[in-house]
Amino acid sequence: MDQRNELPKPPNPERFTDAEILKPEHTALIVVDMQNDFLDPKGKFVKWKRDISPMQAVVPHVNQLVEAAHKAGVPVIYTLGYEDLEFRDEPGQWRYVRFESDGEVCSKKGTWGAEFYKDIHPRAGDIVVEKHDWSAFTGTDALGNRLDQILREMGTITIVVAGVKTEVCVDDTVIEGKSRGFFVVIPREAVATDRVNMQEPHLEKWDFKSGKVMRTDEVIQNWPAKGSRS
Repeated sequence: MDQRNELPKPPNPERFTDAEILKPEHTALIVVDMQNDFLDPKGKFVKWKRDISPMQAVVPHVNQLVEAAHKAGVPVIYTLGYEDLEFRDEPGQWRYVRFESDGEVCSKKGTWGAEFYKDIHPRAGDIVVEKHDWSAFTGTDALGNRLDQILREMGTITIVVAGVKTEVCVDDTVIEGKSRGFFVVIPREAVATDRVNMQEPHLEKWDFKSGKVMRTDEVIQNWPAKGSRS
């Protein structure tokens, strides 16, 4: 029989349960851009008269996910995003001219504003990826490894994406994660933006086309404490 005329086999629903998708042995947690300029009252966003309270509200949920991930042996990967003009391509510079041309940029590399927010504490063994664009997949670790390579070498199938901001860095990471063939899970209480009108539309979009939106506690329920990944 000509295999080109065969119909694809129907999917096995047992492979797509929450418990299966979120198995600690093939899942990684990505924490996006939890930095001072976005989250601290002394940061750039407050200076620019943005309401950071929705983003501050995700901090305990992110920390709950991190704690559960460590106990379950789920790798934790943090991103630090930098907005320095010299690192931007021309479309990025165009965006600066359109929206940010007050002479300052957010989370400039080497500044206090680009450092992790005081309540976010990467631990020994966690991975930090630095990036100059929105998607976490554009970033590299201290050895120059890109996120996709890091995840593949870990045997990762599923990524759980948390952090800020919903409509930019989180969104690009979710979309690119799905396009690269990862299952993507988004804990709804652990992502946020100061542009609150954009929050629910993005959650609905992701749940429809890019992955699954779940409550933080639902994600954690699938991460029993079992030690480290083999």
